[in-house]
Amino acid sequence: MSNIIESQVFSGELYIKASDHHRAVAAAVAAEREACARVCEGLGVHPALNVFNGGPEWYKHGKDCAAAIRAREKQ
Repeated sequence: MSNIIESQVFSGELYIKASDHHRAVAAAVAAEREACARVCEGLGVHPALNVFNGGPEWYKHGKDCAAAIRAREKQ
């Protein structure tokens, strides 16, 4: 997917379609949400990411956190 939104000049002003803008924003939000969920999933898996040093229990909470973040997409 391209990050470029097509535009047109009309009466000396630059315009973009609102639907293109909304689609681009929605895609950026979805990508950020997924990145956050992946960080949560990583807690407890890799020692460098295990900031809480909680072991398997934090891994479970990380999975719960990731699921909660992804569920927000449907709201």
